[in-house]
Amino acid sequence: MGLTFESGASFKAPAPHCVKCKCSGGVLNCCGYGKNGGVASVAGCMQLDDHSTCDLQFVDSMDETQPCAAWVRIRSMKDE
Repeated sequence: MGLTFESGASFKAPAPHCVKCKCSGGVLNCCGYGKNGGVASVAGCMQLDDHSTCDLQFVDSMDETQPCAAWVRIRSMKDE
């Protein structure tokens, strides 16, 4: 059983897939978003692989129980 999409249709698949797709001219194009949007790194931190969300999540590379301080600063600047 397959899915059929009209030309111009689009959808955003939630975690764990984290992809956005659009049908155009009979072709379905998809790209990742959030944690599947590409390679991301923050110095001194490591990325968590949480299958329940598409959000990027980083923790301190020396103590995985602590949030990544640099990532917290980056996110706070984005929200300004």
